[in-house]
Amino acid sequence: MDKEILKILADPLDPATPLVPADKDTLERINTLITKGKARNRGGEVLVHPVMEALVDTHGRHLYPVEDGIPVLLPDKGINIA
Repeated sequence: MDKEILKILADPLDPATPLVPADKDTLERINTLITKGKARNRGGEVLVHPVMEALVDTHGRHLYPVEDGIPVLLPDKGINIA
């Protein structure tokens, strides 16, 4: 993810909170839940595909997938991780 773009991205649910790349442990944790069929986004959709790249808010509450290099910052597509 381009560092200049990261400087301007913020959590759509809390615009004062910046987003940072999700670390390996966070991705592993969410992907384990996805594999078990226990992960849903805020829109209620059961997640079936692993998350390879994501952004997380600096409070560690919300995760947003990055698909084909593009952050999906729609509130319903976010995943609560706290």
